[in-house]
Amino acid sequence: MNSSHKTFLRIILFSILAFSPIRIVWALSCELSLSAKRDFVSQKLSEVPGLRIHVLKMIDDPYIPQNIKRILEISILKENVDIKQLTEELRKELNVPESFEAVALNKSTRVVRKLVDEVTPNVNQAATHAINFELLTSKFSVAASDRPITEKNNDLVYLIHELAHVRFDHFFEKNADKLLKIFPAELLQKNADGVFEVNGHLYDYLTERYAFQVTFEIILIQE
Repeated sequence: MNSSHKTFLRIILFSILAFSPIRIVWALSCELSLSAKRDFVSQKLSEVPGLRIHVLKMIDDPYIPQNIKRILEISILKENVDIKQLTEELRKELNVPESFEAVALNKSTRVVRKLVDEVTPNVNQAATHAINFELLTSKFSVAASDRPITEKNNDLVYLIHELAHVRFDHFFEKNADKLLKIFPAELLQKNADGVFEVNGHLYDYLTERYAFQVTFEIILIQE
């Protein structure tokens, strides 16, 4: 088996195992009581009151898988993500593409996605480079619309999809040193300044695979 085949297998195995239900079963801090957690989540979702109702119901619902609840609680509680309503005004201010129903933004400079093909960046890469990050005050921000949920517009799914990106960003940054042992230098390396430079296509594949895995679970729950 040549090195390219080994690298491909490593990527596939990592994408399957990294965020399996078994992998992400780790306890949230017990410092907050359930009521305190609900109050904090409610506060963080104050700009999207319609979605707040649905999220709080999911946290209380015993039939919602624990891995989904952990994404909500860890992203909102542990990462203290700033959640905004994606109004037309905010879309213009941040320069969010019209095709995006929601967006997750990460101001961290510890992990940098390297453009593989600067001439034809993919949708995520083009959008990231267009965003006006100077307007953001938190490390992690998520912007989503707050429309009544219909078959055509399901902002709850869009919100959780973006929160899954926040969860993945945190995981990757926290474990970047360990991941250096998994991926070859052409895909992930640490430069002299201590910044992790990751192949943009690899990162997009991993984060989107995880977020869509979560999305499909939510869709199945709602059926």
